[in-house]
Amino acid sequence: MVRKHFRCTLMMGLCLIVMAFSIFIGTVSAAGPTADFTGNVTTGTAPLTVQFTDQSTNNPDGWTWYFGDETYEGEWTEQIDTAEWEGRRYPAAVTMPNGNIILMGGMSNSTTCLNDTWRSTDGGENWTEVVGSAEWLARYGHTSVVMPDGSIVLMGGYGHGYGKDVWRSTDEGATWTQVADAEWRARWDHTSVVMPNGNIILMGGSRGDTPRQVNDVWRSEDDGVTWKELPDPEWEARYGQAAVVMPDGSIILMGGSDDKYAYKNDVWRSDDGGETWTRVAEHAEWPARYRHTSIAMPDGSIVIMGGRGESYAYMNDVWRSTDEGATWTQVAEHAEWTARWEHTSVVMPDGSIVLMGGQSNSTTYPNDVWRLETAGSCEQSPTHTYTEPGTYTVTLQAYNDNGHNVTQKVAYITVTPPAPEAGFTASVTSGTAPLTVQFTDQSTNNPDGWTWYFGDETYEGEWTEQTGGAGWARYLHDSVVLPDGSIIIMGGLVSGSTRVNDTWRSTDGGATWTQLPDANWTARDGQAAVALPDGSIVLMGGVAEGGKCQNDTWLSDDYGTSWTLMNASSGWMGRSLHSSIVMPDGSIIIMGGNGDKYLNDIWRSADRGATWTQVTEHAEWTARYGQAAVALPDGSIVLTGGEVNYEYLNDTWRSTDGGATWTQVTEHAEWTGRRYHTAVAVPDGSIVLMGGNGGKWQDDVWRSTDGGATWTLVNASAWPARSMFASVVMPDGSIIIMGGMGNSPHYLNDVWRLETAGSAAENPTHTYTEPGTYTVTLQAYNAFGFDSIRKSITVTSPSSGGGSGGGGSTVGPGGGYNVGGDSAVSTVTVTGTRLEMLIVTGRVQSSPGAGIPPAPGTPYQYIELTPARFEEITGANITFSIPAAWLAEQGFAPGGIVMHRYNGTAWEALPTWVVDESGSTVTFTATSPGFSLFAISGIGDEGAVTTPMAVETTPPATTQPTGTETTAVPAGGAVPDFPLQTVALVAGGILVLAGAGYLVRRWWIRRQNPALIRDYD
Repeated sequence: MVRKHFRCTLMMGLCLIVMAFSIFIGTVSAAGPTADFTGNVTTGTAPLTVQFTDQSTNNPDGWTWYFGDETYEGEWTEQIDTAEWEGRRYPAAVTMPNGNIILMGGMSNSTTCLNDTWRSTDGGENWTEVVGSAEWLARYGHTSVVMPDGSIVLMGGYGHGYGKDVWRSTDEGATWTQVADAEWRARWDHTSVVMPNGNIILMGGSRGDTPRQVNDVWRSEDDGVTWKELPDPEWEARYGQAAVVMPDGSIILMGGSDDKYAYKNDVWRSDDGGETWTRVAEHAEWPARYRHTSIAMPDGSIVIMGGRGESYAYMNDVWRSTDEGATWTQVAEHAEWTARWEHTSVVMPDGSIVLMGGQSNSTTYPNDVWRLETAGSCEQSPTHTYTEPGTYTVTLQAYNDNGHNVTQKVAYITVTPPAPEAGFTASVTSGTAPLTVQFTDQSTNNPDGWTWYFGDETYEGEWTEQTGGAGWARYLHDSVVLPDGSIIIMGGLVSGSTRVNDTWRSTDGGATWTQLPDANWTARDGQAAVALPDGSIVLMGGVAEGGKCQNDTWLSDDYGTSWTLMNASSGWMGRSLHSSIVMPDGSIIIMGGNGDKYLNDIWRSADRGATWTQVTEHAEWTARYGQAAVALPDGSIVLTGGEVNYEYLNDTWRSTDGGATWTQVTEHAEWTGRRYHTAVAVPDGSIVLMGGNGGKWQDDVWRSTDGGATWTLVNASAWPARSMFASVVMPDGSIIIMGGMGNSPHYLNDVWRLETAGSAAENPTHTYTEPGTYTVTLQAYNAFGFDSIRKSITVTSPSSGGGSGGGGSTVGPGGGYNVGGDSAVSTVTVTGTRLEMLIVTGRVQSSPGAGIPPAPGTPYQYIELTPARFEEITGANITFSIPAAWLAEQGFAPGGIVMHRYNGTAWEALPTWVVDESGSTVTFTATSPGFSLFAISGIGDEGAVTTPMAVETTPPATTQPTGTETTAVPAGGAVPDFPLQTVALVAGGILVLAGAGYLVRRWWIRRQNPALIRDYD
């Protein structure tokens, strides 16, 4: 039956480490198919839908798929109640390479031995007599096998005495030739199998002489012509046992009876063609029996059916083993067919099992035929959804009239439990200070960790050194954190400016590290990498030896142990020192960097880096490299700093449409301009920016809670100054930084950690001491991922419910004034002076008003916010809500909502972020320099939120960096009258000074960092 086998292994435990090891098994003729397939995804959380694509060759016309989660618990279908052949017990049957079933001999109801041969071409539903009286003597209890060339070999049995003759047919049983009077003793009730190499192995049985039951094993290497006896096996003498050959070539022998009619349920295995045997189960889960049948399935499982057991009971149970007989599961206590023994069964190319005949009581020999469908699908390229976590081996058997072939990919699909879905309640959501709130976790999907932010964290704690001497030391590397909390470090520059392609993993927050095998991507530095929600890692670009910028994309599904090239030329220009982030939908965005020139293009991949689409050729921000970017919980992207033409930048830009358009949040942030810094988005929505090079190594840490508009210094000297390091945020909210280039030593291998969360308890209690509106964040996590949710708590003053005043003070940590009127705005927090009596009223307008153009996008509401009873207002945070139904109706995600402020000549977009989207309304907060006319709008992909809407635009005032002031000529003003010679002299002097400055700067940078100046400057 089997023509071609390649070795595979299904042993438990090995599946977990062999993620995509292909093996090939089955029967195939010279023109038979060669099975092969791919899946569009191989890992993911449950439920995971996989599209499988057949890639078999040699024109198969049938496909049998096993997805690894089949149970074999379906119903048996009666193919025919009364077959054309006479009812009989103990016949032999085989399946031919073309799928025909050949049934031979047996004993009839009249206790007559038979030597007829029958064929079915339709799975046992109809039968044709091939020959009424074959050349061999009538018999039953014989065995037969199909050889690799499609011939049938029939051996032994009982008719007119015990037989030891061997017969062969090359025409599906029509004619037969005796090839041997075998060396083994005459017998019946024995077992025989054919090996992948074509050897026949015959085992045990019952003989007419003494001892009657035997345990000898014989091998023929020439289609049964000659036989060699192998050493006596370790199993006891028996007859009526069953045996099969597994895909890996091992033989499994099961059950039987000894000469004292002691029925057995032991299982034995031989890995060397019957030379030696190991007991894999002393007492299998199925009751002891003999004269049962067993089948080896295309997916590598074994099915055992029926037989006769204790008290001579007839059985119709069905059992299955997926670990080569070590353990068994009952898939049917009572199958639809009548209990019986001495029946025969075969497996079809489509994976169905066909069971025929036997004896169902002392006088009844049925001639019915039953069939069980076992495969997961018979489509050519099916889709399958895995609903339960686990590691699944996928099998495809492809077949046609010339034969069949199997490919099996062990542990091909890994399905993890879904990440937790965060949820919580609060005992109170508003009240006067001090306000104590009991928070109760209501997260689903079994989280085992909780990260709480109460909205009043300062991030001013000390950083803790996890290790001062990791096994690696480098800079310009990259790092990611996976859903299970493990950290992966990849590539970079090591001592002597040598580029590497090694990978390291830490499972304890960076305290200890294990080196993984070197990657098969080219050694490089300055690459970008991201971790996707499914736990895979995608690495992009960088600089290889020779200074060549790469544009390849690589994927690892096994924590960085092995890598697959997803795209050798990704479409975007080769680059290094670019930024990459993962969006909430799992797509990847890469931005800017340094290639043949400074870049400011944006690219997106929605298929783990296999293909890329350009989002925009030129973003609104200046082309640069060495910047940092983060994705915020609301789906917006914030980009910070970098370098262009030796100018260290400290601007901040934000995109709410996946990088298509950008708004400058601030031209000059509070931190000094820099490159090679890092930034991370913390679960509470704040951004933390660290270190870098702004003319010197930096060791400061800054935080923004308003999307990068304003920044607070939280630590002026957190750890030894550095740049070109890596940083990640852990599921528990802590920030980890790793390595980089420092002052001394240059190549760092230390790891530092900052705890940021307010609590790690499951159900914490927190007391708010100051008035304000606080955003509470819960991130729930386990080894399979994490999820976060945000809600608001409002704390008012005990006396007035809003603020404290006077003398240039700010009103609490955020203030907290309820807004009157009928608008979507509920509260504002205000900074300024004399605010103790502040009143803010919001009035809805149906339109912007005369002379004011419509706001960008699709307006939800125009609002005039009018303050009263104050001296000066310097800034405000505005909290508003929109019905989720309106967002759904208009087709906007929460991240697409922007509040605009009319500045007198144009609409300007305000930094806007989501604070709570758990209920029927979605709550947002926006930052504004003051009050006026506002518009809440949904911005589609085509909407640029900063387009001026008036003929003349006056840019808002910006804070200028400290330094020499420069006065520009007013637009339309007269140009000063300078003599031409003076202009030339001044211009020449400027050029000389600029050139000298450039050379001095080049000398200084080269002296400080010769490796970098060579590759990047």
